[in-house]
Amino acid sequence: MKSENGQRDQRWRLIRSRTVAAALLASFMMMAGCSKPPQMPKSSWNIIGSLRTAVSAKNKDWLEMNAKLIEEQRAKHELSDEQYAEFESIVADARQGNWDAATKEVLRLEHGQRP
Repeated sequence: MKSENGQRDQRWRLIRSRTVAAALLASFMMMAGCSKPPQMPKSSWNIIGSLRTAVSAKNKDWLEMNAKLIEEQRAKHELSDEQYAEFESIVADARQGNWDAATKEVLRLEHGQRP
């Protein structure tokens, strides 16, 4: 009888620890991957599309044209610091040759925009 109770207790401890571990993992994944991109001003939506094209084509000249447009918008105070940082992160990844990461970022940005 004692060994049955001991085995049952051990099973419940195992189930509880696995449940806690799964909950912690799910929480971590939600915090790490579910942040929404900033909403861009409508004047930047063409840049998002153009930047997506430059990144998917892995075209450095087009990338630099977009970087210049982003800088111009920043100089006109049309982008917040957060919006500018989002664009710069994509441009920096592409400049470093991380085209796949840049593509994922620009698609996330594009899909995160609301009319």
